[in-house]
Amino acid sequence: MNYKIVENLNFRFSTQDQNIFSFNMNYIYIYAFLTIINIFIIYKFNFISKIYNLYDFPNEKRKDQSKPIPLIGGLIILINFLVFSFIDLYLNKEFFNSIKIFGNINILIFYVSLIFFYIVGYVDDKLDLSPLSKILSSIIILYIFFSSNNDLVINNLNFISLSKNIDLFSFSFPFTILCIIVLINALNMMDGMNLLSASFFIFIFIFFIFLNFSIYASFTFLISILFFITLNYKGRAFLGDNGVFILGFVVSVMLIAFYEKRELNAEYIILLLFLPIIDFIRLAFVRIRNGSSPFLADTNHFHHVLKNKFGYKKTVIIFNSFFYLPSILVFFFKFNVLFTIFLLLTIYFSLIIFIKKL
Repeated sequence: MNYKIVENLNFRFSTQDQNIFSFNMNYIYIYAFLTIINIFIIYKFNFISKIYNLYDFPNEKRKDQSKPIPLIGGLIILINFLVFSFIDLYLNKEFFNSIKIFGNINILIFYVSLIFFYIVGYVDDKLDLSPLSKILSSIIILYIFFSSNNDLVINNLNFISLSKNIDLFSFSFPFTILCIIVLINALNMMDGMNLLSASFFIFIFIFFIFLNFSIYASFTFLISILFFITLNYKGRAFLGDNGVFILGFVVSVMLIAFYEKRELNAEYIILLLFLPIIDFIRLAFVRIRNGSSPFLADTNHFHHVLKNKFGYKKTVIIFNSFFYLPSILVFFFKFNVLFTIFLLLTIYFSLIIFIKKL
């Protein structure tokens, strides 16, 4: 089982593969159409927000806004993706082929899973579901999805740097579901300040484009997120759980498909997801130690710690540094992946210890 090591990845810019220099013109037309849709959403934002009627209300303990903010980010992402994917189905099924979902039934199950994740997020935004309700709902959705898509189940963990291949055997199925639930919850915890979640997802889709994986779909998500940012950076709209849930689900499936194609090793996935995952683990440990639920909302997140010390703008810069700099070090300067992860761990905990002691 030979994975291509990150440092020696073949970017496959060939005549057989789509790449950023040879776009199919049909997709250019799709992006033009999506741009028109997004401009209309921005232009009619206030009207659409009232119809959508989903808001994040001020909270003295955890939220800075002084008025209700529309949680419309998920709707923008969903509309863009559905328009793209429906048209893509009639072209060459680039997206579904890239994530190893074949056959009309499996494609339908993907759409149903996506919509149900959106509904769970929407209901959570509306009614504030309990953590147990969200987890159980996610488990049911993922169980149905992976039952029909066995090719996407993580069967082993291959660490090239350690020359280790860990077979998961019967634990493969629950491990795959657990990974996605943890990631979605970690991303949801990170969505507590303007631009943070959007910055992370932009980074992920740039990563997919850079490695020539599902380029057309990745550009679609980039377009929708960039339009969302025009609203989010001034605090006019938030992504909401509905947005985080659908993006978390899609990104999880794309990462697993990329990994299962033997073109990405486990170390680099850890590097990509380092910040949301390590912050989730730290917060869960601290909350359990304090006798509270690991899913209880508070102001101990990494972005809260940074903002209290450095302010909003520097916090956004530091967050993006955790996303982009490690990848630059590994890809362009050939840093060892495990060493880079250890370096990130050191910087992360040093910042928290230093700031909290002040």
